[in-house]
Amino acid sequence: MGDRILLYILVLALTIVLGYLALRVDQRLATMGTTITTIKDRLPGLEGRVADAVVNKLPAVECPPTSEGDECVPAAPAKSCPTSDVPEEHDCGDSPPSVTVKSKFTLLYENARLTESRDITENSVGVKLADRHRTRLDLLAKAFGPCHRSVAPVEFRVTGYASNAEFRLQPGGEPMPDSDELNLRTANLRAQIVGDHLENEGFNVETTRWLRKDDLRRPFREDTQPGIDQQALNRTVLIELVSAGACDLAP
Repeated sequence: MGDRILLYILVLALTIVLGYLALRVDQRLATMGTTITTIKDRLPGLEGRVADAVVNKLPAVECPPTSEGDECVPAAPAKSCPTSDVPEEHDCGDSPPSVTVKSKFTLLYENARLTESRDITENSVGVKLADRHRTRLDLLAKAFGPCHRSVAPVEFRVTGYASNAEFRLQPGGEPMPDSDELNLRTANLRAQIVGDHLENEGFNVETTRWLRKDDLRRPFREDTQPGIDQQALNRTVLIELVSAGACDLAP
């Protein structure tokens, strides 16, 4: 008889515990429903599926209202560390590391041609701006124009190059003895014209000028192969973005 009474007491206690747990679950579900409804109401202008997607990303509610009418807004999700190596100075719990963008824009030229006076000038073919160059420079100006401010200017570094091909008075003729000096002048004039164009657009420009023919460097190798003009790669002007002004993400 005593064993049966003890069994009844255990069953009654278990029933009370299960009832209490069920009540807490109902309260928690009611709280979550109220909170989610409140958050969705704070997402005006979002189409229903989008608002539902936002709510579905919210963490589980961990804080019941302290009093009637109080709102329990879910805590923000914890920030996760990137899988790649994180620099020591960067705290993974803080904002993500800044991004530094280094860009170089290239203008390619045809072979420079001498004037009738056997010289290279700003108006020489292969030195002056062609239509394709102006189009590319106009795109740069339109893209970076809104970024240029007096307190945060956009700055470019412009460097001109020339191939080491020898100048000739006529195709197949003897090379001119001052070809190196002419290539030096070609490289500097190409850079000057592009730099002046960007300055006229209002940007800050640092234009590189080669002082001696031995100083002139080429950005690419020039392997001579029959039927292939690899020297065309070095008939170029490189425009390096030093600062994107107000658009720069770098600190």
